[in-house]
Amino acid sequence: MTDLSESHDTQDFLIARQPIYDHDMGVIGYELRYRHACVERARIEDTDLASLSVILASFLHIGLDTLVGSALAFVRMTRRLIVDESLSPFFEGQVVLELPDDVEPDDQVIAGLTRLKAAGHKLSFGNVVDGPNDGTLLAMADYIKLDVLKHDPEWLRRRIDLAHAHGARAVAAKVETQALHESCKALGFDYFQGFFYCRPKTIEQRSLASNQAVVLRLIQQLEDPDVELRDLERILAQDVVLTYKLLRYVNSATFARRREIESLREAMTLIGLKRIRDWACLILMGQVANGKPRELIVTGMIRARMCERLAERFLPEIQHQMFIVGLLSILDALLDSEMPDLLDHLSLSLPIKLALLDREGPQGELLRQVIEYEQGHWEALESGDIPTDEYARTYLETLKWCDEVMKVLSDERASARRPA
Repeated sequence: MTDLSESHDTQDFLIARQPIYDHDMGVIGYELRYRHACVERARIEDTDLASLSVILASFLHIGLDTLVGSALAFVRMTRRLIVDESLSPFFEGQVVLELPDDVEPDDQVIAGLTRLKAAGHKLSFGNVVDGPNDGTLLAMADYIKLDVLKHDPEWLRRRIDLAHAHGARAVAAKVETQALHESCKALGFDYFQGFFYCRPKTIEQRSLASNQAVVLRLIQQLEDPDVELRDLERILAQDVVLTYKLLRYVNSATFARRREIESLREAMTLIGLKRIRDWACLILMGQVANGKPRELIVTGMIRARMCERLAERFLPEIQHQMFIVGLLSILDALLDSEMPDLLDHLSLSLPIKLALLDREGPQGELLRQVIEYEQGHWEALESGDIPTDEYARTYLETLKWCDEVMKVLSDERASARRPA
């Protein structure tokens, strides 16, 4: 058997994740997407071993905690990884092994799946059809993932009922519109996955709530590199809760201060306006995320940090703009409004507006590339000036950073709920 520990550089791969939601828009798991970043250069002939080395590198060197936290990790298998006992994966319980639609469930595959199930693995199957081994697959299934773009509602309903009859959960895959999301809920799907969950609904334009208007004015001021502290304080005075949240965050252990910070101006002086600008945007975006999945804010944070870090390394002349470009890219989904209407409320610089509206300029191109990586469109990155493995490295750094920030924000919210 090939020694996987010596086969490939553990940094030489691409990996991204797509969340899977429940009815309350809580994340129950992530589908992990991966590919070796330099297949042609490495001249890999054994794609199964290459895939396994990527999986092992991801789990061993990155860690499941970094990739998915306590959620499930949905990982696609190949035929050989299923039938060859010497290549059996591990991490029973948290990892869900997915059988791709292009793998024929013949007797060897069924035997391999039976062995993996007996070893304690959770299994997920795709658009199973009326084949001779359908009943066997359903009896082993923990999840049935159905492509809702390929099939009509009646076909989907029968498959959902069949999954539930066998004790499996039904996952709606490729949900891309609000109407499709509502239809999938009505059909009885348990979980949902697709690009819709980071896109806005199409609804009638409505006026912004008062706290949202304050948020937009503050973000507008924070984008100005020449903003003065008194201007920020004047805006924050309109919302005591926002001021409290900022002070709680700055007083957190993240900054390892030996004394309590007693005013916003002192916080900004000690921490620095650049960091305050970035973190204030994060907190404020979370402030208006009422009824939105937590993962939407996480998506914005990841985009913001990746844009900023990649710009720092390859486009330093636009680094100061990229955090807010990445973060505001989810603003339409967050406020259920069209991006042009929202940007009318903000006096952002023209390059930032063009990046958000039409992906124009170097700012827009970098945002587009980060989103392509996020969605697993690896080929779209190959013609760019930034090496593809830099996206992977930055993405993994960002996941760790995001996890740390979310813990701080969660601690802050928990403290705010405690009685005095």
